[in-house]
Amino acid sequence: MKSIVVYDSYFGNTELVATTIYNVLQQSHNSKLIHISEADELDIEDYDLVVVGSPTRYYKPTKPILEFVREIKAHDIHVAFFDTRMDAERHFLLGPMEQLLGFAADSMVSLAELGQATMSIEPLGVYVKSTKGPVSKKSIKDIETWATLTVQAIPAARRKTKKQPVAAKASPQKKATAKPVANKAATKPSKKAATRNAAVKPVAKKATAQVPTKKKTATQPGTKKAVAKPVVKKSAPSAAPRATNEKPVYAVDLSTGKRIDLTTMTVAQLKQFAKDNFNKGYEDLNRVQLILLNGASAIDIKEQARQQGVKNYSKMRKSELIKILTSTPNK
Repeated sequence: MKSIVVYDSYFGNTELVATTIYNVLQQSHNSKLIHISEADELDIEDYDLVVVGSPTRYYKPTKPILEFVREIKAHDIHVAFFDTRMDAERHFLLGPMEQLLGFAADSMVSLAELGQATMSIEPLGVYVKSTKGPVSKKSIKDIETWATLTVQAIPAARRKTKKQPVAAKASPQKKATAKPVANKAATKPSKKAATRNAAVKPVAKKATAQVPTKKKTATQPGTKKAVAKPVVKKSAPSAAPRATNEKPVYAVDLSTGKRIDLTTMTVAQLKQFAKDNFNKGYEDLNRVQLILLNGASAIDIKEQARQQGVKNYSKMRKSELIKILTSTPNK
């Protein structure tokens, strides 16, 4: 498998994210990291995965990145997108503008949906404290997890690592040399071991004479009833809250990389899960809406909105579309 990370950067934050992703990809297969200025003579067909990143400039990617995405969307390849963005949700002016216009990754996803490229993972948005950064240490861990999940989303036929053929060659040599050494060592001490076993047998008989003293203490009346019943009652309340008619809905936690059943979580846990996985607008959602927010991709939600005729669905956030879809009856 071959992958490439193409990025554009103004203050170095997007370059840091791109380098972190590249370091994770390089551990499992051949990968390459280039600036967008070096992508003019790039042959996209040589790569199985193309990761594209851009800073958010006026709620959009940079112009070179936009042109690059327009070119690669026509190829039958796997793509993944990320951006760096400033968290201005609480700002009286920038917050509503972010909700209306979105970020750089949203524009890249909208372009890629019009082509033949395959997106197997949600885009990554990395928040910076100000225009010039920096990126927090917690975000670095989330970036590494996202890069690992991006590789896992690629079909197994293309995810052949460089380490597998080396381990296959080394294993038969160790087994061939280990067998003759083990046979010689086993034949020599067999006579001595037989004489030692004969000496140990009478010692074992003396030890068994003390066993009846322990049986008397174990059969005391009243101890079984006092200990056994309360232990069972204390462990019972740990059952997970799930309705009988609910089907399991699974999602991957970006902070841990584990696959979790969302229907076993409470409303508070679902909101914390949405916060840890960079979902916005979760504060006033109910339990059904939170499960849909965490369990469905933005592409699937927008497709449902398109089928139901929701106006301006491409410019709306995932949480806003979920409110509309859950309040509007299906035709």
